[in-house]
Amino acid sequence: MYQAALILSFFSFIITGYSQPAGWSNREAFYITENTGSTLYNYQVRLKVNTQLLIGGGMLQANGEDLRFGGDCAGNVLYNYWIESGINTDSTVIWVKMDSLAGGSVNALFMYYGNPSATAVSAIHTTFSGPHSATDSVSNTNQNIVGDSQRDFRFAPNQDILATAFGKNEPHGTTRYITLFDFASQAILRQMQVAGPATQYSYTNLPAPIWLTQGTQYLLEIFQNSSEGYYYGAGPQIGQHLTYLDMRYCNGCTQNTFPTNTLTGIHYGYVDMWYFTRTHAAQEPTVSIAAPLSLNPGNTNGVCPGSSIALGMPATGGFEPYSYLWTSQQPLNDSTSAGITVTPLASATYTQYVTDAAACTDSAVFTINVLPLPLVSAGNDQILCPGNQVTLSGSGADTYTWSGGISDGVPFTPAATASYTVTGTAANGCQATDTVMVSLLDCSGLDKQNVLNLKLYPNPAGDILNLEGDWNAAVEIRITDMSGKTFVFRKTPVSGLITLDISSLPAGVYQLGCYYGSKVATGSFVRTEK
Repeated sequence: MYQAALILSFFSFIITGYSQPAGWSNREAFYITENTGSTLYNYQVRLKVNTQLLIGGGMLQANGEDLRFGGDCAGNVLYNYWIESGINTDSTVIWVKMDSLAGGSVNALFMYYGNPSATAVSAIHTTFSGPHSATDSVSNTNQNIVGDSQRDFRFAPNQDILATAFGKNEPHGTTRYITLFDFASQAILRQMQVAGPATQYSYTNLPAPIWLTQGTQYLLEIFQNSSEGYYYGAGPQIGQHLTYLDMRYCNGCTQNTFPTNTLTGIHYGYVDMWYFTRTHAAQEPTVSIAAPLSLNPGNTNGVCPGSSIALGMPATGGFEPYSYLWTSQQPLNDSTSAGITVTPLASATYTQYVTDAAACTDSAVFTINVLPLPLVSAGNDQILCPGNQVTLSGSGADTYTWSGGISDGVPFTPAATASYTVTGTAANGCQATDTVMVSLLDCSGLDKQNVLNLKLYPNPAGDILNLEGDWNAAVEIRITDMSGKTFVFRKTPVSGLITLDISSLPAGVYQLGCYYGSKVATGSFVRTEK
């Protein structure tokens, strides 16, 4: 018997909310792999579906009438099918007639369900080829009466066939028992009474059709009671899918008796059987559950201004090949690849759409936040004399890295005038930079004064500059920067000491002049901090 079957019993593979035929709420997909390399046409795929699970979950009608099958997600191509075994079981057998299976390929098959208003369309005659007659309706008018007898033939199918109805042609128009036996076990496989008028073939459908397997031997018999006759004739006829073996009979028996007497080349009792055939392959296709088409949102972290981030990855599940489309309010350099790299100008949303070969779709949304940069400061420019130390400290971030091999907040002695760049990293990972200039001046001779025994200290100075000289009255003090701008201070000394607040002066080199009566003393100093 046909082995390419699959029991579907996992809620995790139930797909809802995607495209399927209008009115149907659920969809499942299967991979049908053709194994011969040649395309098969009008092929009947056998499934085993846990309809009990679906019905119990309220997703399928209790009678299964809303089952449908198709070749794409939306049900644009629907297939004929037949529910073989009882509905609401954990292994309901369903045959689906697919138009074609591409050779050596994975083919798509979809099952749709969940429509309370749908009506039954399951049917044998649209799913299989037939009906065919087991005897090609053999006919002859020779009559005989042998009471309580079984008459007719032993046969073997040349391929698997589906028996759906028993028939008879006899001279009395009486209701007859028709029995199908398994020859090897002598078991009764099906038995039913067939009514109908005399001298013509009459048929009654089997309540439960039965598969007869290739190469297995069977008996099909008609029973006559004590007053009923039958037709007979030489030259037996047999259906094109069957092999006639011999005529089997018994006398003085019942309808349940297995006939053991044999005649060859003859028909006794015109019994018939309607059957259907299916498309066969040298190696049957295999069936497996198709994973739902899915996109992985991937990395949706924030990004620093001016930085790039990779979004998306190839889809999984569904049926390859895939096609992609990206949309966003931000500019896109690539909109049709599985993964793209973007440099957002501001926080933005990117949407990725995928469509597979079966017209199934899925989407994923990526929200990328542009994170704030830290407001990094390297501090004010520094001016100092050679050999002196300076300490550079960044601010506005969480951690700092300096150029030139120096450490944040650690004093060092510059070897020459240079700029130093600090890179500050915030807790969100974003970085910003700032630069400070450290200038070395020629400080030789700054303390060499000429008149009034002028002394300047400290030199270089910070916010306070001390002056000492030979004076004991008001002194006018003029300070000139390198551009020639003059700042004037007037101080009344105490015991020859003047303390100047120079915190308002920018960092730099200044000339200082002290005017005391007719005497003038000059000197230079360095203002190191602002």
